[in-house]
Amino acid sequence: MELIDRYVAAVGRKIWSRDRADIERELRSVLQDQVDERGGPKNLAADDVERLLKEYGSPAEVAARYYPEDQRLIGPVLFPVYLMVLKIVLLAVGIGIAVARTLMLWDGGFVPLGLWFTGVIGGVLSAWLTSFGSVTLVFALIERFADPQDLETDQKDWDPADLPPLVQENARVSRPAAAASLLFLALALIVLNLYGEHLGLYYRQQGGGFASVSLFVYSALARNLWLLNVILIASAARTLVLLRTGIQTMILRGVGMAITVCAMFLVVRLWSDRPFFQIPVELPPDITPVLALLESMAPFVLGIVFLGLAADLLSDARQIWMGRQQANETEVR
Repeated sequence: MELIDRYVAAVGRKIWSRDRADIERELRSVLQDQVDERGGPKNLAADDVERLLKEYGSPAEVAARYYPEDQRLIGPVLFPVYLMVLKIVLLAVGIGIAVARTLMLWDGGFVPLGLWFTGVIGGVLSAWLTSFGSVTLVFALIERFADPQDLETDQKDWDPADLPPLVQENARVSRPAAAASLLFLALALIVLNLYGEHLGLYYRQQGGGFASVSLFVYSALARNLWLLNVILIASAARTLVLLRTGIQTMILRGVGMAITVCAMFLVVRLWSDRPFFQIPVELPPDITPVLALLESMAPFVLGIVFLGLAADLLSDARQIWMGRQQANETEVR
């Protein structure tokens, strides 16, 4: 029965354990037995199933039964609120520290990339660790010393009709992976647009000291930076939605396929824009062979990237097809 499947899935989402699959099977079996005792699924109306689930308890209450009180830091009842508060705090602290550190480092001139990275990113990570520990400690104390009846007040009024729809296993998204991807995309946008001229070759001059030539500024990638920015921004927006929902919907997968097609088009543009590096300045003799090697490697690297993007595109198309097949099977049932 779909309502029982949605209920079991809602309980499973609140259980962070390697035994989650076993717990879900056990819970589904218990509920099916109770349905059979009340006449079987054919003799029970939707209201009867909802009444059964309300008697059994909210998903948070059921999940809490599998966590002994002396073995949990923050229980399933408080965890959704804890997660919401933690996201708000980390977002506010991250933005505030990043802006404050940038203003402190900026003296009206250019800020070196290394100084910006260690100052801003280091400060944000340090503040995040402190904020994470503080918020976790507060909720752990609430979990330990608050009256359980006060924590479960809202759980008594839950409605089985409000259970979230079923999510296919291949549609679930790892939020830590999505957060890491979002951080990488943000760093890529910042580095390529603000510090691109520092991405290059550094060499020692004959008279002493070091000099550099920016490979990025004189590369085909910089000549197509507008398209790269569109792809990165679209990817970041899609990843932000995935981080918020934790579900890879058909629409988001389709958006991902469109972004992949744009990325493949960018690779084709880079391939046709030869030579890849168009450096107008004369380089020292010992640097010229390095540049020639990089120029010869560019087509092979672009070919590998193109094949990887094509594989991702085919994988997303296969996932969409499988999702539609599973949806059709569910309707038939």
